[in-house]
Amino acid sequence: MEPVRNVKCECCELSVPQRLASADRNAYGLVRGWICRQCNEHRADPLRKAQEHEEEVRVRWGETCDELNDALDQVDRYRDKMKAAFRSRDNVLQQLEKIRRLHGETGKGCICGKRNCEVARIVDADWITDHIDRMHQRDAM
Repeated sequence: MEPVRNVKCECCELSVPQRLASADRNAYGLVRGWICRQCNEHRADPLRKAQEHEEEVRVRWGETCDELNDALDQVDRYRDKMKAAFRSRDNVLQQLEKIRRLHGETGKGCICGKRNCEVARIVDADWITDHIDRMHQRDAM
């Protein structure tokens, strides 16, 4: 099966399958463009052409508005997901900060009493400390 080849109508500028369009030929019989079936019917009548094109513009405008509203809804959904992810991250960082306060280093080991507290080593990692500091900076803004 041969793939469908689309052509652009010279009148309405819509993309239509070539088999549904008529070739617009010059005096030498060379194809200089394509005309869709609907535009072929109103070719000689400028008033009818204007009316049919107005209808087409209104349809396209409605479709474009629908696509815009769908895109805006999608933006809102993704923004909500993003904010939820940031809230979750901040909640985790707050819990890590609480754990760090309970397992902070003292001169003799950890506040919990262990000498080599594994929890203290985990929550004192530089990247966790950096994230907690940035969280406090965002909260201060």
